[in-house]
Amino acid sequence: ARNLAETLATEKFVGLDLETTGLDPHKDRIRLVQLSTNDQTWVIDALQVPVTELRAVLEGGPIKIGHNLKFDWQFLYEQGVRMQPVFDTMLADQVIHHRSYGRGLGGLAKDYLDMELPKELQTSDWSGELTQEQLDYAARDAGALPSLASAIMNKARELELQKVIDLENQALPAVGWMKYQGVGFDLDAWNFLADQAAARVKELGATLEQLAFESAGLYSINWDSPKQVLEALKQL
Repeated sequence: ARNLAETLATEKFVGLDLETTGLDPHKDRIRLVQLSTNDQTWVIDALQVPVTELRAVLEGGPIKIGHNLKFDWQFLYEQGVRMQPVFDTMLADQVIHHRSYGRGLGGLAKDYLDMELPKELQTSDWSGELTQEQLDYAARDAGALPSLASAIMNKARELELQKVIDLENQALPAVGWMKYQGVGFDLDAWNFLADQAAARVKELGATLEQLAFESAGLYSINWDSPKQVLEALKQL
């Protein structure tokens, strides 16, 4: 594994995917590490090979291409590995389509590559002895990543969004770290602001009611209803 990592460290891009025994990096563990180039894919059993043996390729070296890499970053961080630099296909797709949510790898593979990536085994049991079907599934996901990243960046260049996507990817390790560690939160200060906002909402609501009644004889309007507000504005 160390020799493989050192060899892959000379590549420009390497696809990366993990299969884990659960979703919590604090309690669950990495089962498989999949690494891919345009030509080959390797599936490594993390129960047999410590992920620290892969440091040469994971820390520095090539850009690691993955999907929803904050998830993978946290699991690797738990094992003492600080993965960078990265390219997250999910983040890039969000930027391209101005979406507030990320789409699954299967959807992106279909859209950008016209490739089917069945996801039925995604939630299968990865803690015990693995089937050939599970290994094939893991390899397929990782193997698609370099081509997917290339297609996404072609689209990003058309839209002149490369700098935005690059900024998002540079921020990803910090966001992954915050998600893993948690962020301090002042609940008393938050409740104070929430109480102030609620009082302001009540005050403004009363003002709106008065204006609507005085101007058009309207009353009992639900100001949280776009339909009722639109009707009121038409009458005003």
